[in-house]
Amino acid sequence: RVNNTERFLELYNDLDSLLRKRYNESSRTVSVIVRYINDLNRSGNPALIKYAKKLNTIRKLRNDIIHEYDNNLDNFLEINDDCINFLKNLVEILRNPRTAKNLITPLEELYVIEYNEDILVKDIMKEMRRLGHSQVPVVDAFHSAIGMFTPNVLFSYLENNVDVNIETLTLKDIKEYIPLKNHFSESYEFISINTSETEVDELFYTSYQNNKKLAVALVTKRGTEKEPLLGIIVEADIIKK
Repeated sequence: RVNNTERFLELYNDLDSLLRKRYNESSRTVSVIVRYINDLNRSGNPALIKYAKKLNTIRKLRNDIIHEYDNNLDNFLEINDDCINFLKNLVEILRNPRTAKNLITPLEELYVIEYNEDILVKDIMKEMRRLGHSQVPVVDAFHSAIGMFTPNVLFSYLENNVDVNIETLTLKDIKEYIPLKNHFSESYEFISINTSETEVDELFYTSYQNNKKLAVALVTKRGTEKEPLLGIIVEADIIKK
């Protein structure tokens, strides 16, 4: 029967092999696991940084076991099931990489507005509050994304207009602020349903380097804006799924 220490070392070796393929690195003098940890830390994502810390602890533990393997035959250093499961999950993710298809919140689960000039803004905001949504895709009759309704859309409109009656305000009144390129503090990207999780994560990370933060990745079949919207991905989806 394989004990946890042996299973731990097997999984660690699997992880090393998968990362060597990922980075196309054959030299055994290079630690691909350290490289992966550094990549996670550079993401700027608190959840991924925490993940990197766990992996670094596992790396140190593995080195201790290898260097003192003969002294650990009686399991003086005990590997618990949580550690084994962490490694198993990571190996599985790297062996079968996730794509946008695995991360997406599909259209049917979203609050989406099909553009109609007569829709009252107050009704949209009421539904947003009820659902706890801050990003509401606006689509045309073919379900192609033509914009996004957010609180900032309303702020931008109010900043440039006086004597506004919120009770009668409609989408027609604020239509110039809805298009994706007209948001002053948020950006949006179209991606293919087959985009890798790594590429999705990189999109959100690089957005921190610019003036606008990527708020939503809009998913279509081929990643073009004229296609029907299949769903969206926000940064939290990369962490929780």
